[in-house]
Amino acid sequence: MPAQNRNIRSARFAQRSDISAWVKRETPHQRKSLETASRHFDRNDAMDVHTLEAVYAQESSFGQSRGRRNATGPAGDFQLKRNVAQKMGLHVSKANDERFDLDAASAAAAKLLKTSDSRFSKATTLTKGLKTTQVEDAVERKHFSLAAYNAGDARIAGAQKLAFEAGEDPTKWKNVKKYLEKAGATKRQADETRDYIDMISSHEREFEKGSKADANAKFKKTKPIEKYPPGRHWVTIDGRHILIKD
Repeated sequence: MPAQNRNIRSARFAQRSDISAWVKRETPHQRKSLETASRHFDRNDAMDVHTLEAVYAQESSFGQSRGRRNATGPAGDFQLKRNVAQKMGLHVSKANDERFDLDAASAAAAKLLKTSDSRFSKATTLTKGLKTTQVEDAVERKHFSLAAYNAGDARIAGAQKLAFEAGEDPTKWKNVKKYLEKAGATKRQADETRDYIDMISSHEREFEKGSKADANAKFKKTKPIEKYPPGRHWVTIDGRHILIKD
């Protein structure tokens, strides 16, 4: 798989009826996990807990289609590839795959989205000869961050470059999305990324209307992480946090 396809996966489309059902069955723990993860966002972006709810819906149908543990490809609540999850600080092994721990996975997904938001908030060099084009408008930039979650920063930056060379505004997703194929995506991959943005935007609006999750949670301070006791460490097995001896 090309390097620029950082986290590309096959589409999983949650329908509006699914969103309504999710809002009704959402547990306090699930809501808290997503609210806490949203603290990786800040006042400079247009993302909040409802963005994460929408991505959670799209990626694994709210945890119902999570795939296989220890897989190299996309897996877990937010369908993160192994290498991406590890870059975001998750432990991935046969015995302990944190992509299946909602607390850890939602935090990793939020960090991944925020990383892309930061890269597209200014001209950022990704590789030799390739850099992002600054997208000043936070709402518009959210489209680029979500597209990068699906297809990778490099592919989206490449499409920006091609849009600019064609005389179109590379800070508008409606222009950039037309150049995904020329940036290296297959027709299927490009269609998936375009559909992904449309579906996430639709889901997010539904969550904004019906979810009990607090959109202002992103502004609350995080609690400091407790250090592991000497000679012990935490592992997550089947979603349970267990303290074991080294």
